[in-house]
Amino acid sequence: RTIGTAHHVLGQISLARGDAPSLTTAIDHLRKAVVALPRTSKPSAHGETQLLLGIALASQAASEGPATLSEAVEAYRAAVATIDEGTHPMSFASAHNNLAAALVQQAGTSDASLLREAIQSYYKALGVFTKTTFPPQHAIIQRSLEQSQAKLEAMT
Repeated sequence: RTIGTAHHVLGQISLARGDAPSLTTAIDHLRKAVVALPRTSKPSAHGETQLLLGIALASQAASEGPATLSEAVEAYRAAVATIDEGTHPMSFASAHNNLAAALVQQAGTSDASLLREAIQSYYKALGVFTKTTFPPQHAIIQRSLEQSQAKLEAMT
């Protein structure tokens, strides 16, 4: 458990640096943390680590590194399946928002099923980032949701 926490923290520090070598280091540490902090015994730590891993993978994929967007999507899916909305609402909403954005990107102009999944995740994020409690975040997510819905309508 201590080793998992150490890998999580080291991954978080490396992710904050953001440069290509640091992203590679972050991904390595976060993958080790996911294994050392299993969902069955440490669900919240596992979910948080999956969220950070998704962010690191998506960042590396965006900078044309070796990670792929599909790897980031899988990490985000693991995060949303694990993070409890009641005890960690901000992480829950952030994981759903990040998953939705990655799914929209992955869907491109042809995969309606990924867009439908993204739309559902945007709605879940909006359940936490409400207009009254988090107006700036709500506005951004609402705009992304509307763009995704328009994209889906154009496909069908």
